[in-house]
Amino acid sequence: MPLNYRNRQQIFDKSPEFAQALDDICGQLENVSKQTNASPNGVTNPPSPPNSLNVTAAHGIFDAKIEDSNPVNRGANYFLEYSPSPSFNSPTTIDLGQSRNYRANLGNQTLHWRAHVSYPTSARSAHVYHGTQSNPIAVAGGGAYSGPDLQPSSGSGTSRGASGSDGAFGNNPSRGNPTGL
Repeated sequence: MPLNYRNRQQIFDKSPEFAQALDDICGQLENVSKQTNASPNGVTNPPSPPNSLNVTAAHGIFDAKIEDSNPVNRGANYFLEYSPSPSFNSPTTIDLGQSRNYRANLGNQTLHWRAHVSYPTSARSAHVYHGTQSNPIAVAGGGAYSGPDLQPSSGSGTSRGASGSDGAFGNNPSRGNPTGL
């Protein structure tokens, strides 16, 4: 474990017990940082994007599967986004938690899909698309029921809605004016 606080050797020369106590604190901080996927020195790097996304549909039921063979730490959360527009203006975000599969009845709609992964303490990864970013493949739900028109997204996490949505936990540690921070 690299102990990286300033003047360690000088502190150790003057007070070995104090230096050992600081070493213990650094070790504990590093342990907590690993367990929570949080960087004690700045921003936590997001995980690599998932490898692929496959979406099928029949009779209004959409079935999505995210493939991800990249290394991740515990606490990685997966997100799906769908939109009637291939430009993903105001997408609807679905927090899958640690799951990489989703199945739901969304009716007779034609939707575009993308996915990403993030830690609660990181920005989101790059998106992976059903199709490609420049050519997302639309998936038609089919069936007799279409349901209501999609409502505008209200965002997710600490984002403030569609215009500021990052489709994950949020890039800011808080939204609004929380107390106790």
